[in-house]
Amino acid sequence: IVGAFLIGYAMDRFGMFRVLLPIHLAAVLLIALFAASVATAPIVLAALIGVTLNGGTSGVQGLLARLYPAPLRATGIGWASGVSRFVGIGQPLITGVLLSALWPPALTLLACAVPLLLASAALLLLNRDRYGQLAAMTAST
Repeated sequence: IVGAFLIGYAMDRFGMFRVLLPIHLAAVLLIALFAASVATAPIVLAALIGVTLNGGTSGVQGLLARLYPAPLRATGIGWASGVSRFVGIGQPLITGVLLSALWPPALTLLACAVPLLLASAALLLLNRDRYGQLAAMTAST
């Protein structure tokens, strides 16, 4: 909840893409740091991962509301939410399969960062105009 409020405020102040892309990349970095220190399981890193993941997810919902045209908005956001929930249900199952296949916990955690890297790439693509150039990243984007 804290992440959603902080990231929502930052998105209003600095622009959606200027906040969401670094937040997603920060989550990847935090997961990698957590994987490197998985034996000690630092609670501060786990909390920061939660802030970036949950806040970033909430921020993407706001971004989608601005990207979809009004007649498609409810359907588009609904499908995005459905895919997000599907991944949220499937990821623990996949993690269990990886651990039962004797993947080390650190490598399993790193695999969990792959969807965030894909989301970061999608954010980069969404922030381009129709000519492939970076769109203006103002507070109104």
